[in-house]
Amino acid sequence: MNRWLLLSLVACVALAGCSPKADAPSSSTTPPTNTASTEAPKPEPATPETVSQPEPPKPNASASTTQLKIEDTKPGVGKQSLADGDLAYVIYTGRLTSGTVFDSNDKEGAPPFTVRIGAGQVIEGWEKGLVGMKKGGTRKLTIPPELGYGDKGTTGIPPGSTLVFEIKLLDLVKKGEENVWEKTIVKPGKGEGAKTGDKVAVHYTGWLVNGRKFDSSKDRGKPFEFTLGQGQVIAGWDAGVVGTKRGETRKLWIAPGIAYGAQDRGEIPANSILLFEIEMVQINGK
Repeated sequence: MNRWLLLSLVACVALAGCSPKADAPSSSTTPPTNTASTEAPKPEPATPETVSQPEPPKPNASASTTQLKIEDTKPGVGKQSLADGDLAYVIYTGRLTSGTVFDSNDKEGAPPFTVRIGAGQVIEGWEKGLVGMKKGGTRKLTIPPELGYGDKGTTGIPPGSTLVFEIKLLDLVKKGEENVWEKTIVKPGKGEGAKTGDKVAVHYTGWLVNGRKFDSSKDRGKPFEFTLGQGQVIAGWDAGVVGTKRGETRKLWIAPGIAYGAQDRGEIPANSILLFEIEMVQINGK
């Protein structure tokens, strides 16, 4: 898989819902946070699916890490591991030591939770406990009160509670790689590849990193048409579709900086990695 760094592409052109620039339905998710709770192509917008979001834990700056217990129940893969400044995409469940679940996004229809490590968005036990995880890894964190909600507690969490989290790292974006994309050719095509300025017709399906589908031209039974390089779709598409041949199917992995950035776009939460499968149907009407 080739990885390309797009330093000059605009971060948040459109491409979700039913049209590369049209507004799409909305939803969001939230685990442990600081003091408060914590357009894909231009086809026609789909109906939003409301997803309730949990309230994340809050950090405690004065805590120490001496009692934080970290257990890797499943090793991750790859050379990259989480560090300060990186974006982490996780599925999690939080329990009290009694086994009572107080928070989870591990349920059907829920988007992955995204957190930037070291930005104070989650409790300190998460900030320190996620560091070093690799894609696909699962980690159990046993977090003492001083690294969680302390002696005040919060809704569903009594004062002085030790918290136990099961966390799976679905994917990550390293700091400074927010404008990166990758392609994988699934089925080769024929003829010349599409160039900037060509009018193309494609079939596509888009997913979040947890496999949740947010849009598909196939569901509407009509290819999506746009002109490459004209800002009619997100920057990751303007870059990633170039070179695609007629009949070719390719997959694109698109980081948030060249997708929708730090804003929610309907069923696409802020800072989402977007996954697409794109099939080239026509180039300039042929």
